[in-house]
Amino acid sequence: MSKICDIVRSFGSCTHCGGKVPCAMYNMVKSLLKGEGMIGEHYKYEYKGIKVDPYRILDVYGIFHPAQAHAIKKLLRAGKSIKSLDEDIKEVINSLERWLEMIKEDK
Repeated sequence: MSKICDIVRSFGSCTHCGGKVPCAMYNMVKSLLKGEGMIGEHYKYEYKGIKVDPYRILDVYGIFHPAQAHAIKKLLRAGKSIKSLDEDIKEVINSLERWLEMIKEDK
């Protein structure tokens, strides 16, 4: 078990070591420990001198609901990160289903 796993375990447990915290958490901690910050490939796209990453797109479109934002971010990066395309699509569907539940709960 690595120092990274120990840090991630402080949030719960680590899938890297067979636990339950996502590998994304493991990779984030790994990057931070290496002094890389959280700058991933999805933050490096530029258009006319402006960073065009998932967060900029959400801001431009005024998307603030967490479930909607999560689904859109997953769609923009589907299959291009740690998880498979199938896993990302399932997460998008789960986020949107939860959003629908929340809309019904709030009526």
